[in-house]
Amino acid sequence: MRLKLSNTWNRALVVVLALWGAGLIAPEFARVVSNYGTLGFESNNNGVITSVDDGSPATAPAADLHRDDCIDLRRTDLDDRLAVFGSMGGMSYVRPDREVTLYVASGSCDDVAARATKRVISADIAPMTAANRAVLLATQIMGLFFIWVAAVLVWQQPSAMTWGFFLYAIWFNPGQWFVSYAELERHWYWLMPQQALQAIAQALGYAGFVVFALRFPNNRVEPRWRAVERMLPGLVVLLIVLQLLSFGTALGFRTEGVSRWSYWVGYGVDIAVLFILRFRRRTQAPEDQQRTRWVHWGCRVGLIAFIFADSNMATSAWAWLWDRVCPTRVGALVCSGDGPSETFLLIGFLLNATVALAVFHAVRHHRVIDVRFALSRGATLFVTSFVIAALLAGVSIPIEHFLHESFASQVFVYVPVVAGLKMTFDKLHEWSKERCDYLFFKRLHQADDRLKRVAANLIRAPSRDAIDDQLVNEVVTALDLASAAIFRLDADGRYHAAAHPIGWPAGARAPMPFRESLLYKLAHGQQPVPLQRADLHESMPGGTAQPVIAVPIIERDALRTLVLYGARASGDRLTDEELQLLSLLSAAAGPAYERVGALAPSSVGEWQPTSAGRAA
Repeated sequence: MRLKLSNTWNRALVVVLALWGAGLIAPEFARVVSNYGTLGFESNNNGVITSVDDGSPATAPAADLHRDDCIDLRRTDLDDRLAVFGSMGGMSYVRPDREVTLYVASGSCDDVAARATKRVISADIAPMTAANRAVLLATQIMGLFFIWVAAVLVWQQPSAMTWGFFLYAIWFNPGQWFVSYAELERHWYWLMPQQALQAIAQALGYAGFVVFALRFPNNRVEPRWRAVERMLPGLVVLLIVLQLLSFGTALGFRTEGVSRWSYWVGYGVDIAVLFILRFRRRTQAPEDQQRTRWVHWGCRVGLIAFIFADSNMATSAWAWLWDRVCPTRVGALVCSGDGPSETFLLIGFLLNATVALAVFHAVRHHRVIDVRFALSRGATLFVTSFVIAALLAGVSIPIEHFLHESFASQVFVYVPVVAGLKMTFDKLHEWSKERCDYLFFKRLHQADDRLKRVAANLIRAPSRDAIDDQLVNEVVTALDLASAAIFRLDADGRYHAAAHPIGWPAGARAPMPFRESLLYKLAHGQQPVPLQRADLHESMPGGTAQPVIAVPIIERDALRTLVLYGARASGDRLTDEELQLLSLLSAAAGPAYERVGALAPSSVGEWQPTSAGRAA
C-alpha cells in the first residue's frame, strides 16, 4: 500500500483536512465563555424520548414531555427535526433563541400518527458549572492537539501508517462539535452535506486506524495480516452506508436499529485495533514490541474511555446503569438528573488524548522506555510526593498560626521556616524515591547499587583489560544490555575495538561504527550521547544489539576511549537514572585508565580532527 501523492499535494491535503477537522471543534470554545440553549430532553433515532431534565423547557406546560413518549417524525417539520436529530440524536445543543414544534404521542410509538399532539418547546440556557467549563476547555484544547499531533506525523513521515492515524484523528479526537451543528441545523442545505462528509470521515477514520494498527511501527504488514487490510474497502463502504442511513431520522424515518449497528460496528473496530496491536506484538522484535506496548497502553486507556463517553452521549445503551447509579446520589460531577453529567462524559473524551500522546511518542522514538515501568514508577513517585506534601502541609498549619502572633515573628522566622520546609521536602522526596526503588523496582535499585560499586572500585583495577571487563561485562549484566564494545585510540590516531565485545559479530575486528563528526560532540561534551540511525555505519550490529548510547572516556584531557552500549535485551531504552550511572562510570574510568597507563605506558595516540573517514 503506497501513497502516490507528490509531496506538495500530500501536504496540501494534510492542511485542508486538518483545517476542516479543527474547524468543526473550534466553535465549541464559545460554550466555554458563553451559554447555548437546550430543549431539555434527549431522543433516540426512533423518536422515542429517552430522558427529560427536571425543570427544563421539556417539562413546561406547552411541552409536557415524559420519558418513553414518541415523536411523530412525519408530521414534525424538517427544521424542527434537525434541531433534535441533526447530530444523530442523543445529547445536543441549540441556539438560545430556538423554538421547535413537535408532534408527540404519550407513552409509546403505537399508532403515533393518531395520538400525537402539538408541543411547543422554547430553548432555555443550558446551565454550565465552573467544572463543566474547565473540563470543556481542556477537552477542546486536547482535541486540537490531537489533530495537530497526527498532522505533524504525516507531514514529517508520510506513509500509509501515519496517514491512517491522521484520518482517524480528524474525527475521533476529544473535541466536541455541538456548537457547529447548532449553527448548521438552521440551514439544511449546509447540514446535509456536512452529514455526508461526517459519514465519509468516520468510515475512513475507522479504516485508517486499522491500517495504522496493522503497519505500526515500520509501515509494513506481515503476510498473515494482509487479508485484513484487503477487507478494509468493504468496511469503509459498510460504515458509510450505515452512517448515511442513520441520518434518515432527520428526513422522517425511524433508524434506531441502523444507528445502533453504526455505533457498535465502529466501537467493534476500536476493540479490534486493541487485539491487532496485542497479537502483532508477540511476533515483533524486542525494540518494536516496546514501541507497540506504548501505543497499546495508550489505546487501552483512551479507546475504552472514548467508547464509554461516546456511547453515553449518543445512545441510551447505558440507561440501565444510570437508573441504578444516579438515585444513590453519587454527586453532581457524575450524575445530572437521571443520567450522566456532561462533565463526567467530557472527562472520558479527555482521556482519549492518551492515544495521540502514546502514538506520537512511539512513532518519533525508535527506542522507548518500557511503558509498564514508566507508568508504575511515575504513579508510585506521585503518590509518595502527595503524601509527603500533605504531611508538610499539616505541619505548616501550627507554624502559620505561630507566625501570625506578631509581626516580628513573621519578619525573623518566616523566611528560614519556609526555606527549612522546602529543604525538608526535598530531602524526604529523595529519600522516598530511593525507598520506592528499593521496595518496588528491584532491577533499578540493584543496578544502581552494583554500578556505583564498580565506579568506586575502578581506580584499583590492575590493568586496562580489567577496566574494560568492568565497563563491558558488569554493565551488560547489571542493565541487561544486548551489546557493549570498547573502542580505543591507537598510536596512529585510529579507533579500534578492544578484545571481547558483546553482541558484535565482528569481535575485536569490529570497525568504528560512526564518523568523525560525532567524535567532536563526544570530546567536547564529555557526556553520554544517544545515537541515532543516521549517526551509524551499516557495519554496526542490527536489531536490539544496535548501539544506542556512546560513552566518552577522557584521559589527560583527550578522548582516548569510547564505550558503545546497545539497548536492553528486552528492547527498551535506558532510563535517565541509568544514563547518569553511565556518566558516573565514565568519570571514574578516565582516572583509572590514567593510573594504569602511568604504571605501564603504552603506545596510545591522541585523536586529532582530520577527514571524516579517519576515525572509521
